[in-house]
Amino acid sequence: MYVQIALLKWKPELTAEQIDQTLAQYSQLNDIEGVLDVTTAENTSPWARGYTHVIYIRVRDDAGMAALKADPRRKAFSQQVDAMEEHGLGIAFQAPEAGKEIQA
Repeated sequence: MYVQIALLKWKPELTAEQIDQTLAQYSQLNDIEGVLDVTTAENTSPWARGYTHVIYIRVRDDAGMAALKADPRRKAFSQQVDAMEEHGLGIAFQAPEAGKEIQA
């Protein structure tokens, strides 16, 4: 399984409504074959350092990752977020199966 996480710090002139509308679009990606779930949420960590929102995507396998990367909606949503964010952090990793440890 693959996990992709984006932490987002928005440009100060954006409204909460603009941010919510943009992030709501990501739920459309749940219909891509191999995508297990797409979640967007407010970051509630006290250590957020201005990164107020998160996009969290879990993908079953390589085929699902290829389908996600090729989807024109994902590309359009990502471009929209890029234009709206002051700064973002991306995290991506392949997660071990449940109950198994990562081998170094």
